[in-house]
Amino acid sequence: MSVALPAEAFDATTTGQISLYRPSASRFDQTLALDAAKGATQIVETKSLPPGLWRVRVSWKYQGQEYWAEDKVVLEQAASAGTQASASVPGSTGATLH
Repeated sequence: MSVALPAEAFDATTTGQISLYRPSASRFDQTLALDAAKGATQIVETKSLPPGLWRVRVSWKYQGQEYWAEDKVVLEQAASAGTQASASVPGSTGATLH
């Protein structure tokens, strides 16, 4: 799965996290740090995650301003990719999940 932060709200100083929540089994919940060195598009490995419904929340801080986006993703049986989904925060800045 990839998480694309908007270019206008991302630079090398951006910090944040990607949280994965499994509503039916919280023992699988994970939180991953954003890696600004990897650019505005972050890749989240899903092969080890069980298939089904997940809530994905991305929160980040850019130039002192905090942003967040949240959406639902359904991982397929192979768990190599989720269905395409998009999420946005109020205003013109948002993140996209694929």
